[in-house]
Amino acid sequence: GKIKIKRDFEIVSFFKAVDKRRRNEKLFADEKEQKDGTFFPLMKSCPYLKAGDFVVMYENEESEIDWDVKEDLMKRLYFITELNRQVNVDKHSGKENEFGVIKLNRHNNQKTSANSYITAGPFIKILHTGLKVIKVKIDRLGNIKPI
Repeated sequence: GKIKIKRDFEIVSFFKAVDKRRRNEKLFADEKEQKDGTFFPLMKSCPYLKAGDFVVMYENEESEIDWDVKEDLMKRLYFITELNRQVNVDKHSGKENEFGVIKLNRHNNQKTSANSYITAGPFIKILHTGLKVIKVKIDRLGNIKPI
């Protein structure tokens, strides 16, 4: 059977992030406490995201990515354009469920103005519960490496 991975999110404002940096504090703790009192660690391959980060997406497992095949990496390469919070209310119970919404764009889209893109591929919106990415760094020569 498949293992259900528990995921959570926290959105930190730019002001709060700068304030933590000035005080030499970590942006996030190494483990996140849940409502039930249990803890789980941050994802090793993608501990945090911010707008402008590059990520490589995968469908099932991280091991399906062939880091030596540039064509495969180009198909999977996206950048984060937006991070938001979405609250859904269950009609029957009235219980609120909060989700992180991550908006990604293909790596080769061109920005033409503050809010518009020349689209070479679709935007993707993903809830934090379904995010399957590895945060990457791209050097000056265009080499893509996991962080």
